[in-house]
Amino acid sequence: MANKEHLVLLKQGVDTWNEWRETHPEINPDLRIADLRGLYLRGVNLSKVNLSQTNLSQAYLRGANLSQAYLRGANLRSANLSQTNLNDAHLSMADLRGADLNQANLTMADLSEANLYLADLSEANLQLADLRGAYLTRSDLFAADLSKADLFAADLSRTQALNTNFNQAILTGVCIEDWKINSDTQFDRSLCDYIYLENNCKQRRPIHRSFALGEFTKICQSFKQSGFSKKPGFWSITEFQATRFL
Repeated sequence: MANKEHLVLLKQGVDTWNEWRETHPEINPDLRIADLRGLYLRGVNLSKVNLSQTNLSQAYLRGANLSQAYLRGANLRSANLSQTNLNDAHLSMADLRGADLNQANLTMADLSEANLYLADLSEANLQLADLRGAYLTRSDLFAADLSKADLFAADLSRTQALNTNFNQAILTGVCIEDWKINSDTQFDRSLCDYIYLENNCKQRRPIHRSFALGEFTKICQSFKQSGFSKKPGFWSITEFQATRFL
């Protein structure tokens, strides 16, 4: 449970809280399982705070410092986390459905098995992030940097991946059903043994083998240059699955 004194301090306002954090840098506050839903916490310093299973749904955290914060299993549904510093934060199994993470710094963050359905990750920095098993269906990854990120078995179905950087990312086992990429989506030296064309691990490609080194990158590059498209400017890989992923 949350430390009652820490909880009272936070609810006195961001200025009071941040001043206390500056005065007592040796204390790592404990706000576990606290009910902080809907609070206005713009610019708050929650670095290294224990926020596991805390309810921060619909909280306004724009520009907050959450670096190295422990948010395992936290409820951040529909929270405003735009431009936040979540460097090296622990967000495994967190509920981030509909969260605004535009331009957030998520370098080296642990987002394994996190639910990011409909989350806005546009222009977010996810370099070296752990996204193994993450649910990213219908999320917006426009111009996000996922270079060197681990997306093993992540669900990217219906994801908007326009201008996204997947360079050197691990993409083995991802589901790409109806995801959208464009000519500026990057896959240089990405690592991928196989993918799924439908969710729930259906339609594995290749069926009875693994991609050769660099094969998935070449397929994506050739696909982006092909004439297949649903709408001008972006493509869905599923459109040519029969001819390229056998």
